[in-house]
Amino acid sequence: MKPSVYIETSVVSYLTARPSRDLVTATHQQITRYWWKNVLPLCEGFVSAVVLEEAAQGDPSAAQRRFDKLSQFTVLQVLPLSALQRNLWRFHYENRCYS
Repeated sequence: MKPSVYIETSVVSYLTARPSRDLVTATHQQITRYWWKNVLPLCEGFVSAVVLEEAAQGDPSAAQRRFDKLSQFTVLQVLPLSALQRNLWRFHYENRCYS
């Protein structure tokens, strides 16, 4: 069984974006391209409808490039948060328990 990986919007954005002149962004793009080619084939990739919605925004040709890459993955169903999950999220957010 292959390990599962959730592909979020920034990954496919780095993959499909035009090369950046910014050194940090260009490095992210290069690492992402390497990971997509060499590591992702060893995994089972998943996306959510939220990722597909985010990837559809912006320039239509860029959105199409993102969609072309994401269309190969299984789309996970996003379930509503339970009351406990909402309360935990609120607690962590209000107490700045995030990085």
